[in-house]
Amino acid sequence: MALDEFYCLACRKARKPAEGFADCTVKDGRAMLTALCEVCEVVVHKPVSVGRIPEIARLLDLMTTPRPLPDAPARKEA
Repeated sequence: MALDEFYCLACRKARKPAEGFADCTVKDGRAMLTALCEVCEVVVHKPVSVGRIPEIARLLDLMTTPRPLPDAPARKEA
């Protein structure tokens, strides 16, 4: 499967993301790409290493975000 393809469980085939767009969430040295299948528009996921993100970004329009941290308790003002 190519770097710019995801395996779609609904189609049971490797598919490119709709409009060449994917979200990328980074956590613990791994990245999870999420997109829509270009054929059936089902959400598809693909785990990749962080080191491959620049290579994938040349092929897809990526929106990269770090994993959000849990909410910290509110600070009291003195």
